[in-house]
Amino acid sequence: GNELFGMLHAQLTNLNLAELGGPSPELRLAYANAQSTAAMMGFNRLARRYERIAAAEPSTEDRTGLQTAAIIRQCTEHIIAGQWGRATLLASRVIDQARAAHYARREEEGMAMLAYSYFAIGRFHEVQELADALHQSASRGDVQSFCWSAIFKGFGYLAFDQPQLALEAVTSGGAVVDSLPGRAEAINLNALAAVASLRLGKTPEASSYAAAALELGRKVGLVVFLDIIPYSYLSQTFLALADLEQGRASAVALSRARTALRQLERCAQVFPIARPRLELSRGIFHARSGRPRRAKAGWSKCGRGARSLEMPLDATYADL
Repeated sequence: GNELFGMLHAQLTNLNLAELGGPSPELRLAYANAQSTAAMMGFNRLARRYERIAAAEPSTEDRTGLQTAAIIRQCTEHIIAGQWGRATLLASRVIDQARAAHYARREEEGMAMLAYSYFAIGRFHEVQELADALHQSASRGDVQSFCWSAIFKGFGYLAFDQPQLALEAVTSGGAVVDSLPGRAEAINLNALAAVASLRLGKTPEASSYAAAALELGRKVGLVVFLDIIPYSYLSQTFLALADLEQGRASAVALSRARTALRQLERCAQVFPIARPRLELSRGIFHARSGRPRRAKAGWSKCGRGARSLEMPLDATYADL
């Protein structure tokens, strides 16, 4: 199942046990962590419930973990809805509060949220700066933060059409990602490596990376907003591979493209920011199938949706 679903299940199990011991700082922080995980999965009502419970517990001397977890939850909701101004403000607040309290892990979470938001609104230089800062902070030994830095470097380098640098960045993350219990980082890293390899003309490598990402996604029962970009990349990569391959290999690539598109459709059912990418990918499918009017309609919907959500990269793709 999905790693976030597993995390939430484990957190709720631990909460049930911890509640037997009565109120404590550890219990409050557990509520806050469960709230953040629920928000990442789009379970906003559940996330708000745990936020209220955590806030109702007696105050402690150091509330940084609790407060910043609540802000992360709020930031996630704004990202999902495409409310970028509010999301960037809250992510910056997390960074500032966590840095003042020397809470490195939470600061890195804030930087990742801010980098995702900046990527969505086309501030790619800031994405690269945050990726570098994440990389430096992760040198304390946090593998997940290191993988986040590699992912955001990959996003930025691909946006600047520097596939070789993108490939180098994401393969550095791929070398250590297997030590993480979850799959979201591995899906992103493999999808980015597939796009970079394809742009470099490395068709076999692109196919291998893309297949690995799709297989990881196949084992996931739920989708999270972090899946949106990799599934859009995968659907387009497999379509390109279907045109490059011959015979059965082409048919397999086309089938995998449809699978990636279905995963993207699942994202769009939950997360508004996925809808422009979905229409973009559908348009590419229609164009390849000889349906230019439907392709143009899909790209027009992508452009309108992206502009309403202030997502210039998606709008640019729609206009190409």
